[in-house]
Amino acid sequence: MPIIPSPAPEVRLRRRHRWWQWVALVLLVTVGAAWIGRTLWLGPLIARSLVQVLHEQVGGHWQVEAVEGTFLGGVRVRGLTCLEPAAQSIVARCRIESVTVTYSLWRFFGSAPLTAIDAVSIEDANLVIDSTIGISPPRSSPAQSVQLVLPWMADIHAHGSVEIITTAGKVHLSELNLSGPLADLHLACDTRLDAHDVGHLQLDAHHSGASLVAG
Repeated sequence: MPIIPSPAPEVRLRRRHRWWQWVALVLLVTVGAAWIGRTLWLGPLIARSLVQVLHEQVGGHWQVEAVEGTFLGGVRVRGLTCLEPAAQSIVARCRIESVTVTYSLWRFFGSAPLTAIDAVSIEDANLVIDSTIGISPPRSSPAQSVQLVLPWMADIHAHGSVEIITTAGKVHLSELNLSGPLADLHLACDTRLDAHDVGHLQLDAHHSGASLVAG
């Protein structure tokens, strides 16, 4: 019976090396495809999470049309809409065309994640607030101490309109423009109380105080 010689050690090593090459190639292609198509799977995941958070914190039913961006240093939310406000929510209507948040991913995993936000840009926001609705804390919730660290250095830019429903009437803030970091904020808008024009309103808020100019 003929004896079949076993493969030489270098042949077995070469075959094993080729096997690991194929595994590495498959993993690389899989990770690359997932990263290239991240907008298709990561965007909807963030959208669902955002809708859930708004439902829990604000109430009502919300919708997000799309979430896009690099996700490493920024994200853009399009078509943020309150489809049905909650019964006792001060948010009577809300529609924001786009919200763009620029952040540092490395600082996000620190002790104060909000400080990772570098800039927030809000475009074409239309908000109706009903201030006549009283807000009372849940009876079953015990008193809690909440400490919130705000991103004071974040650069804020917002454009849109706000309508505030009060017992004295409706206050319309149109052509509203908000800019600057939270510690040095500038706000300008055209103000109207019901059908009466109040005039142009300008507010500048600083560390040391605030100044209000109307006319």
